[in-house]
Amino acid sequence: MKFQNTSKKQHYISRVEQRLNTSTPNSPKRYKRIYSFKIIDRELYSIEMEGNKAKTIENTLSWQDLFTFDVTTKAVRNNLEFLFNEYESNIEIQTINLIKNIEKKNNNIKEDLIGLFILKLLNTFRNPYCIKKTLNTVGRAAMYKPLSSDLAEIFHKIEHGNKPHQQWLCSELGITQAEYVDWLRTLLMLLIRPEENLPNMLEQIVKSLYETNSQLIKVYVYYYEDKYNEGRGILLSDRGFCVPLISDNILAYNFNLSSRAFITYAFIDVDSDAGGKPPKSTIDLFNRFSNNVYVELVKDDLNALATYNRHTVYQSFKHVYCSNKVAYGL
Repeated sequence: MKFQNTSKKQHYISRVEQRLNTSTPNSPKRYKRIYSFKIIDRELYSIEMEGNKAKTIENTLSWQDLFTFDVTTKAVRNNLEFLFNEYESNIEIQTINLIKNIEKKNNNIKEDLIGLFILKLLNTFRNPYCIKKTLNTVGRAAMYKPLSSDLAEIFHKIEHGNKPHQQWLCSELGITQAEYVDWLRTLLMLLIRPEENLPNMLEQIVKSLYETNSQLIKVYVYYYEDKYNEGRGILLSDRGFCVPLISDNILAYNFNLSSRAFITYAFIDVDSDAGGKPPKSTIDLFNRFSNNVYVELVKDDLNALATYNRHTVYQSFKHVYCSNKVAYGL
């Protein structure tokens, strides 16, 4: 495994995903830009654009050496970047294919849905503003240790390697140095494969969500045509996600897909209802769809877009991003 590279500026939301939200779609990759907004008042959904122009994607949604666990030389370091690249390399084509296939009413989209969800869930785990949440959710992974000697050495470096950035980074993020080390170990254990071509722990988590027999999965893709682009931007959160509703028996996420689309995943436990019995409408819906997955493409629903953007502002850490100078509904 190639943990050693020269990457210093490390993105926690990939440049590929940001390019899907760029304000300069016709520019070369390295010159693409995105508008950055500071949250002024989340209760009032008030945001303010930073600067007079869009910022370069090369620098946004990244931290210096965020995933670095051993600085070897001034130029070379060991980090987790290559583990992320496996998922980032497919995100653009998966996003485009998903929307096309839904429009064509092609039901063979399970792999695209799973692939997208794996990367988007990974974004929540590797997000620096969600470190405590990640440790509370999947932090037990850090308790395991790899059996192979090569990976055991990497595990040791994560704890004891040369990390001159660690103290400053922890202070900026409001976490302890022990939490930072546990977070890096958790990410490693989530992403390494027991053997080549076998699923890692992250993929097993997603697989279990999709294959639980008592669970109904509802996926809504909200898509907006060209005529709605001007002045009606879709926000990208600095946390990478937002939660559209809070419920004991529903696990739900909203994720940005592009400047024209966002997606809602809802995993509904039909056996877990406050009264002990799910409503008949839920059972009927559960029984109507094979594999317990219901997918719908919703076009040009501006009320849904306004709600999504407001949830995104309310739940983001400090910033939101957009292809447009104006986010709809704020």
